[in-house]
Amino acid sequence: MDGLHPDESLFKKIQADFKNKTKIKDIIKKYEISKYIFNTFYREPDIIEKKLKSEKAKEEIQKKQKSNFLKVIKKLMGNISQSCEKVGITRQVFYQWLSEDENFKRSYENQNEYEIDFAESKLMQEINDGNITAIIFFLKTKGKKRGYVENNVDTSIVVNNQPTTIEIIGVDPNSDECPE
Repeated sequence: MDGLHPDESLFKKIQADFKNKTKIKDIIKKYEISKYIFNTFYREPDIIEKKLKSEKAKEEIQKKQKSNFLKVIKKLMGNISQSCEKVGITRQVFYQWLSEDENFKRSYENQNEYEIDFAESKLMQEINDGNITAIIFFLKTKGKKRGYVENNVDTSIVVNNQPTTIEIIGVDPNSDECPE
């Protein structure tokens, strides 16, 4: 069928006219379809009906695969490659589903949010347990408005457009000697 999908109600009307011995040229004119479309979809109704059923079966299989994928990716915490492998699809198919199916995309994005929520709950557990690294990470990410940020200070010195190195010598505050 090369990606063409006839309207099933139109299919039934044309099929009825064809069975009633309506001339092909009259059917083509009545429904404003080309001879190619007529020959492709309507001339052999049994074959076309089988193709329509086959397309519906493919759609059902794909629907089940998408549903299974969403369950598997939840169990695998977002690992796309392993999820694709378990469901029996390629990454290309997964990305095609994301771009073509808004419901699938929304469900997948909800799964991503679930993973972030899960990670945040684990982070909060670590903070409650007194993990200083978790506390610092939290403050650097969530406490920016309160000044918890890392500042990168440029310590390079340029003299006459040339980078320059300055040697800093420590001085003993308890000594009367002056460094050379």
